[in-house]
Amino acid sequence: MDVDLAALEWRKSSSSVDQGCVEIAVHGAHVMVRDSKSPSATVLGVNRRQWLEFLDAVRTDEWQLSR
Repeated sequence: MDVDLAALEWRKSSSSVDQGCVEIAVHGAHVMVRDSKSPSATVLGVNRRQWLEFLDAVRTDEWQLSR
């Protein structure tokens, strides 16, 4: 996928702190994910279904990350 990453509108969580977090940008049918501390590093692109499944797994603590 050839994307002009600088032209995308990147967003990060309002609950993020100064130490950094991930940022996302929507590009067509894909969600792009990057590290806010290293915006020029590798970017992960997933389709919207995969992104929604990921968010659902985090919200429901599917991976038991809060323990």
